[in-house]
Amino acid sequence: MTDRQAAFVQGPRILGLSLQDATLGYGKRAVLSGVNLDVPRGAFVSVTGVSGAGKSTFLRAAAGLLPPLRGSIQRGTRSVAWVPQADSLGALHPVSAMEVAAGASRNTERARAALESLGLKDEVRSRFSRLSGGQRQRVLVARALVIDTDFIVFDEPTSALDDESSALVRAAAARRKAEGATILYATHQPNEVADLETLRLSVAGGGVSLSDAQSALKTP
Repeated sequence: MTDRQAAFVQGPRILGLSLQDATLGYGKRAVLSGVNLDVPRGAFVSVTGVSGAGKSTFLRAAAGLLPPLRGSIQRGTRSVAWVPQADSLGALHPVSAMEVAAGASRNTERARAALESLGLKDEVRSRFSRLSGGQRQRVLVARALVIDTDFIVFDEPTSALDDESSALVRAAAARRKAEGATILYATHQPNEVADLETLRLSVAGGGVSLSDAQSALKTP
């Protein structure tokens, strides 16, 4: 183990995520440059920014789905639960909501509990492709809850949901926060998770800035 790896694991605060001099993008096109940040383990980070600013690029990189073009990304866990936007996945799965939620774990007991907690008790056996967009989004949230990990990345999970369903998703995120998970939660509404966030990450101008949530709330 290198000195840096040891510091990452055993330092004064255990980190959930660290990016150093990272450039993020696709092919030769950089979307975000000069990204340097450390997120302590157990933090709830709201990720804000206008459409097209690079929120999804940052989240995909943080989740390990997009390697950095330059620099380094380290996570304090080997497994990550990823919640994409339902419309980015489509409705092509010829399987049930239960099978999607259980995923590779095939843990139907946990999948059923997760689906029920998100108001999908009556859709457990329904074909995923026949669910509404909002229902599919909640199934993807349930899938993330089933994964045995303490790092969860939500890419605008409530953008297609009504108020009642959005509240169920936020409640699920709150439970995982209480259990000590590190959470990245993208939203178009900065105050959507104001009662949960400990840090706020703003994506703008080809870069990111991380601030204390209370300081961000006081910014005019």
